[in-house]
Amino acid sequence: MGHIVVFADSDVLLPPDHIARLVQAFADHPEASAVIGSYDDQPGAPGFVSRYRNLLHHYTHQHGSPDAQTFWAGCGAIRRDVFLSVGGFDESYRLPSVEDIELGYRLRKAGYRISLVPSWQVKHLKKWSFADLIFNDIGRRAIPWTRLLRREGRLDNDLNIDMAARLSAALVCMGICLLPLGFLWRPALFLGALLLALATALNWTFYRFLAHRGGWPFAIAAIPLHWVYYLGATAGFVFGHLSPRYTAHRTR
Repeated sequence: MGHIVVFADSDVLLPPDHIARLVQAFADHPEASAVIGSYDDQPGAPGFVSRYRNLLHHYTHQHGSPDAQTFWAGCGAIRRDVFLSVGGFDESYRLPSVEDIELGYRLRKAGYRISLVPSWQVKHLKKWSFADLIFNDIGRRAIPWTRLLRREGRLDNDLNIDMAARLSAALVCMGICLLPLGFLWRPALFLGALLLALATALNWTFYRFLAHRGGWPFAIAAIPLHWVYYLGATAGFVFGHLSPRYTAHRTR
């Protein structure tokens, strides 16, 4: 029986050397009990929203901390004995959600190390619609993730919830809220535009990456979509705090 449990989502393609790269990842990180990878920068799904959302995920994992704070089952692996020792996934989740993140928190709490290996990559085939961007990110990610953070009493400075992302979300929300007030109070229009400009500047390296992958028209068009992403994340954070506290019910 194998000593490593390998995970991959059903909407990804694995390269021919996927397992060989995994073996090398554990060899390069012998202290790690689990490793996670990344989507590549050439997502398989066509369409503007799909390209933006999949490239955002790639970019996020390419710039995450090598000492990861959680686990990702889209492209991840755990030593079998470690996986069993923490009880596996929380089976109380009825739909695909943040069960891999929850597992990662338990791994870290038990003292195990998780390494992010950006070069270990898979191709994502998921086709995103605008509705997916709103409802999936809020209902299946932001809200349950917020409830999980409340349970754990933590707010990591890494991946989707790092300090830059939290500041960007605050700037975008304040900027969008101020713009309509400009019809009643002209300075609000200027201040709202300034806050959105600051949010854009804070994410400029990401937009340059999008321009490298799809040209500047694609990158510029993605900026307001990125604002929508931050609005959704903020809404999920608020609703997650208003909803009942999450309590795990695991089966072993």
